[in-house]
Amino acid sequence: LEWGGFRLSKSGIKMDINIGLISFHVGQWIFIFEMCWKH
Repeated sequence: LEWGGFRLSKSGIKMDINIGLISFHVGQWIFIFEMCWKH
């Protein structure tokens, strides 16, 4: 996913990277929950 980090300052880029990591982890947890519910 593109967060437009290159257009922002260094602190903004760090913020965008953190948001990307959080969204990735949320997606992982949703996937785990779906697998558990299907079983």
